[in-house]
Amino acid sequence: MQEMKTAGLILTAANLNDNDKIFTIQTRDAGKVTAISKGIRSHKHKDFAALQNFCYSDMVLSKKTGLYYVSSASVINNFFGIRNSVEQMSFAAYFADVIKSFPEELPLEDDYFNFVLNTLYLTGKAEQKCKDGDITEYLLRLKSVFEFKTVCFAGLMPSVTECESCGSKKDIEYFDTSSGGVICKNCHISSAGDLIRVTPTVLKLLNFLCNADYKSVFAYNGQESDVKIISHITEAYMINSLEMYPASLTYLKNTVSG
Repeated sequence: MQEMKTAGLILTAANLNDNDKIFTIQTRDAGKVTAISKGIRSHKHKDFAALQNFCYSDMVLSKKTGLYYVSSASVINNFFGIRNSVEQMSFAAYFADVIKSFPEELPLEDDYFNFVLNTLYLTGKAEQKCKDGDITEYLLRLKSVFEFKTVCFAGLMPSVTECESCGSKKDIEYFDTSSGGVICKNCHISSAGDLIRVTPTVLKLLNFLCNADYKSVFAYNGQESDVKIISHITEAYMINSLEMYPASLTYLKNTVSG
């Protein structure tokens, strides 16, 4: 039996039978793994608290007959504040779903892994961080940060300073969410992509999202009208570039609109 000590983030959990559960875990040392915990459905199980959704925990994983089993787990951070509202839970589930959608062969670098953990931490702190009690607006800003930095991490940083068709840095008026780049007013007529109109302020904010490091990017802020445009851009570009549409996004949209 092989044994591995690692820290891991619980992305999903599903009942396996009356007593056991199977987990998708993003680990520090072995990428994304699937692991079973025996008897974990009992609240009296010693690892019950450490194996809840969105928990980041120290773990000992044992591998036998090709399967991982959780031998032990202890909480590092349970991001408890996420459970304060349906909205916060919906956004956290979406973030976890995106990470789960990554190919297993794509390892998460430490800086990006920490960025994911910080995103969940701030999701749980939305009530304290938001302006004027508007949790939704704050979470949408956080979602844009997560989406754009995730795309950049995957090596698909868009061009936001010059037209992808002619190279002009003047009169930039559109963002193409299909190809990931900005388009000037002279080229947009010939463009076959999915274009979103942008302003100089939106371009400045997009440039910040692209180039800020994984810590300072959380300082991203803007007027509500600009945040809505950027939210549209980052979501569409991530879906198109990573070719994914997490099921949790539909639920998130219904939660926000409802």
